Amino acid sequence: MEWKAETDPRRSGDDPAIRAEVSRELACLRQCLARLTDRQRCCILLICHQGFTPTELARSLGVPLGTVKTWVRRRLIRLRECLRS
Repeated sequence: MEWKAETDPRRSGDDPAIRAEVSRELACLRQCLARLTDRQRCCILLICHQGFTPTELARSLGVPLGTVKTWVRRRLIRLRECLRS
């Protein structure tokens, strides 16, 4: 079944159950992000939330591209594991 954005009940801001679920998920994500160091959290947020590419982030931090890719991959794995628990 395909959902259309305008009729998708999961996107309804008026549904208290959905708002509660989203609130719990965001709280869990915040807790998992808080377990990362400042630098690790910054890298994840810049790439996943702000749209930086690994190349842009490597340049701005002055580190090799491979290092940034490794950092991000490892931290995403750690976040995934945290969110599963």
